[in-house]
Amino acid sequence: MPGAYLWAYDPTNKKWVKVPCATDGTLKVEITNMNFWQLEDTPNEYTGQAGKGLRVKSTEDGLEFVALALDPHGNEAHDPDMLPLSTSDAINAYMSGNKWLGVATSGIVGLPKQSGCMVYLSTDQSIPSKTHVKVNFDAVVFDIQNEFDETTNYRFTATEGGRYLVAAKLAFIDVVDGNEYFVMIYKNGSKVYEEAFAAGGANAINPILTTVIELAAGDYVEFYAYQNSASTATLVAGSATTWGSIVKIA
Repeated sequence: MPGAYLWAYDPTNKKWVKVPCATDGTLKVEITNMNFWQLEDTPNEYTGQAGKGLRVKSTEDGLEFVALALDPHGNEAHDPDMLPLSTSDAINAYMSGNKWLGVATSGIVGLPKQSGCMVYLSTDQSIPSKTHVKVNFDAVVFDIQNEFDETTNYRFTATEGGRYLVAAKLAFIDVVDGNEYFVMIYKNGSKVYEEAFAAGGANAINPILTTVIELAAGDYVEFYAYQNSASTATLVAGSATTWGSIVKIA
């Protein structure tokens, strides 16, 4: 508006100058050789600086243009690990050379390094009466992180903590009518879950148990069998008959 004015600092003469409005009420100030307060060597040439950022120099006495870069991620630049927001191609993500995520164009997600195993009994195993017996799962269908010991302790030891889906099926023969036959899951040497089926004759019986267990890194899981008849029962070997599986789900 007429009569208004602006105070501007003149760095050459080192004084404040009153800049009045024009008669039409507008105010125009042409700024040249602009410096940031108390900083020297302020950039004032912007040609070729598109897309760059401005930062204080390491000497803390001025500003400089720098190319924008993503923060480091481990020993690599972060950008190779970034996933696209939109793509028509399959997505694969790697960490330290290991593929940890795959997304197909159908939207199906794969976690190729996620812990998981499937094991089974390769030789029939005797289960005496009223005795808790560890099932000697000695054959492996798959074991992604090599966490199941099928030669000595017949147990799964978690590499990473989390929630695991645990399942087992035991095929008993030589059963006695009216008696119970158990499948059990042990964690760190103690029973945590069990399921019992009662025999309805002398036919085979197949107790099945599925549950979710919280494990910390280093915790281990074992499978046990039990039966309360007065005679010895037998677990039938085979990948489709007596098996156990453990998969990390969270």
